[in-house]
Amino acid sequence: MAKASVIYQVNEILYLRHPKDREGITYAAIFSIKDQGKNPCRIKLKFIPPYPFIGVMPPEEHQISAATPLDIFIKLQRWAKKYGYSIY
Repeated sequence: MAKASVIYQVNEILYLRHPKDREGITYAAIFSIKDQGKNPCRIKLKFIPPYPFIGVMPPEEHQISAATPLDIFIKLQRWAKKYGYSIY
């Protein structure tokens, strides 16, 4: 079986904001799509300091895999909401 190769990759900055205290946190995000596999879409998140003063701190590194980019976005929203943040 041939190894899957990356057909699209983009580096972005992801901002999450806490709705009550307006405090935000930042993640470096690498979104990639491979040409084959069960879950070819993947986003890797890595926290960029400063740490939040108020609110729950999500994990410093996190990875989400899904079948489509829309599923990635839905899972990302759920993950942020779990810690009390929203995507900004």
